[in-house]
Amino acid sequence: MIDRAQIVPIARTYLGTPYHHEGGVKGVGVDCARLLACVFEECGGQVGVRASGLPKVGDVFEIMCGEIEQVCELVEGLDYQPNDVLVFRTPAMPNHVALCTGETMIHAHSGVGWVVEEPISEMWRKRLVRVYRLRGDI
Repeated sequence: MIDRAQIVPIARTYLGTPYHHEGGVKGVGVDCARLLACVFEECGGQVGVRASGLPKVGDVFEIMCGEIEQVCELVEGLDYQPNDVLVFRTPAMPNHVALCTGETMIHAHSGVGWVVEEPISEMWRKRLVRVYRLRGDI
């Protein structure tokens, strides 16, 4: 069972970790999906995207959503709250995930090069395509 009270504090311990595709080590390198998996694992849950070998493009969007659904449920609409998983479509990649903290989100941002916490700007809201909430919170 995931300790919901620890999700955001644990996610913040990854801030500044370099972005690295298929990385899954705090302070060394993570990508967006494995950041989420690592945080959930530290909170007592498990998401299968920690496995290496996921493609960088193509089917990864649906694979990632399927893995997230191990611990979360799809929310109808795009209303989000703290601890929700935000799924985006981006121009450079067909997928991206972040953890909602409320007015901000924590994510491994390949364009910046590390894990950041930033406001959920209008640009990100326009790219938001799915919101997942931990089971039991719906």
